[in-house]
Amino acid sequence: MKILVVARTRMKDSRRCIGAISENGKSLRLLSEEGTPHCEAKCPYRVGEWWDIEFTVPAGVEVPHKEDVWVTNKTLLGMCSDVGGYVRDNIEPWVGSISKLFDGLLQFTSHGSAYICERCGVPPQSTGFWIPDESLRLDSQGEYYLCPDGQIFRRIKYVGDATPEKAIPVGSLVRVSLARWWSPPDAAESRCYLQLSGSYLASRDRAADAHRIAERLARNAVEDLVRYDLIDKKYCSELQQKLMAGTIGVPEWDDILKSDT
Repeated sequence: MKILVVARTRMKDSRRCIGAISENGKSLRLLSEEGTPHCEAKCPYRVGEWWDIEFTVPAGVEVPHKEDVWVTNKTLLGMCSDVGGYVRDNIEPWVGSISKLFDGLLQFTSHGSAYICERCGVPPQSTGFWIPDESLRLDSQGEYYLCPDGQIFRRIKYVGDATPEKAIPVGSLVRVSLARWWSPPDAAESRCYLQLSGSYLASRDRAADAHRIAERLARNAVEDLVRYDLIDKKYCSELQQKLMAGTIGVPEWDDILKSDT
């Protein structure tokens, strides 16, 4: 199978977890032939490399980490000049606020860290790509990205191998994942915490990317209004067009909302 390496995630003891996607858009996590993460010094994979791999799928993989494969043979094929562009063209990312991630199942600690747990539901996958609707900024320790969520900030631990960007602008593509199950000392349950392993700043066809992002954000906004019975479905198409064009103002929002409440 031909795959593209999209992330190198730092783990304990200098190990690396390798994220990849196949040509048909399947997300994979490349483990060694023995089913273990790679030692940093011996890890052959770099972000942007195309590989041809043979692998086995281990039995009994625990949800949500269904992307695990044990690589039994591999051949380096070449490099991809635009990883972010390839992902945008072949993968459907989440677009919008942090609440859109992982089927809306994320919970938050008092410090703003996101996680999933069996008590609140487990998504069918542990990796994905996201285009946030707010800029993400690295904290002063260079450890967490701060993510606006309404009037508060959430935080996402950065675990990528590359030096992190101080700020990730709106419209940029990022890769997020759920860490392995872990039971924090202050919690009576096992959790998988949200982490960010890479960013791919827009580098080509920005006008087309901006249009796709605006379209998705407009659709999400209108769907939320319908979901909470704030507008009737008959307004959706017209409202989406106005949102994308940027021609709708606060007074018109108020009129729309008042007409159906």
